[in-house]
Amino acid sequence: MIYPKTLEEAVSKARGFFPLRTRTCFGTVHWWRGRIDQQRTYAAAAESGISQSTRVDLISAMQKRGPRQSNVQQQNAHVERSLHAEASYWRQHGLPPILARVGVERGVQWEKSIVIELSVDFPGMPSIFGELVTQDQRFIAFEIDTMGEVRVERWADVTNVQNLSEQNRGTGVGRGALALRVLRDLNA
Repeated sequence: MIYPKTLEEAVSKARGFFPLRTRTCFGTVHWWRGRIDQQRTYAAAAESGISQSTRVDLISAMQKRGPRQSNVQQQNAHVERSLHAEASYWRQHGLPPILARVGVERGVQWEKSIVIELSVDFPGMPSIFGELVTQDQRFIAFEIDTMGEVRVERWADVTNVQNLSEQNRGTGVGRGALALRVLRDLNA
């Protein structure tokens, strides 16, 4: 069997499967990519004068992969890190002025509140939309249209639909509880 030399060549060979078998196409591309990486590693090892036994160790180490799925604690840590990163970003770089003004008008103290999700100018949606946690640990979903006249399309308390549980079977800590942890951490 002759293996392609580049990823583009592998993709062009796999493209014939695309309309009928999407899964096979992507699996084939990943398989080719792994094979190409393996061939490049063999070539680099041979050129650098590494012994055969070291080459085998190098390849076996390259093929060992971590777990394909994260456990519940790892998933929770990932969600908490992403919420923390989002909240920290908006605290450090400042909020869009319109959101800051609308929040202050509605009693939000921005120095004690965090934005856990914010999208700006997404096609087909209001100009600013997302979710925040206020100083009194209330979750607010908002949509603000800034085209022409500033119009608040939605400012709703969605605390009741948040998962605030610290222990959920199979999923660990709820997203709402993680957001409250981030709020406490950033306000400390």
